[in-house]
Amino acid sequence: ATISQAFPDLGIMCYSNPNAFRFQFPLPFWKLVAEQAPTVIAAKNAADPQLLNLDRITGGKIRFVPHVVTYYTAARISPEHSKACWTTEASMGLAPAQALMAAVQAGDWKTALEIDGELNWALQTFFPPGGIQEFASYNIQLEKIRIDEAGYSKAGPIRPPYDVIPEAYAEGARECGRRWAQLQQKYSQQ
Repeated sequence: ATISQAFPDLGIMCYSNPNAFRFQFPLPFWKLVAEQAPTVIAAKNAADPQLLNLDRITGGKIRFVPHVVTYYTAARISPEHSKACWTTEASMGLAPAQALMAAVQAGDWKTALEIDGELNWALQTFFPPGGIQEFASYNIQLEKIRIDEAGYSKAGPIRPPYDVIPEAYAEGARECGRRWAQLQQKYSQQ
């Protein structure tokens, strides 16, 4: 609220990551943000089953921006509110995410569903067994490995103490990078 007051003409996007902040950002939190910080216009969001309730409780003042692999679902739930998505996968190539966004915005749900399936296929090997806690322990390594493997950009060296990772996890990240590179090639030619 204080930033909103200090900069009344500046649109603010919140980074609402429950895993990073160890806070769930419940509906009452967003209601207060919408009421007390009127320049908050967007929030990075994960797959949230409360999307319609978030829209309702904030009066539509805040756009909740989903991850690319939940964008199709969010757009089907609330097409008028789902105008964009976020993606760390952009470091492996923008074309797959752009193709999905174009299909959604054109209302071509058949194509959007096909692309959504391909994106989920590409990420199938990325997350290690053990859930989000295990992923959080190797996030930096996994991201850099898959980005480098995709070949679209260079993530740079993995520096200590983040240079330790089980080989099976590293191979899963490499396979994710290879799969994304296939999608990047496919959709950059369209």
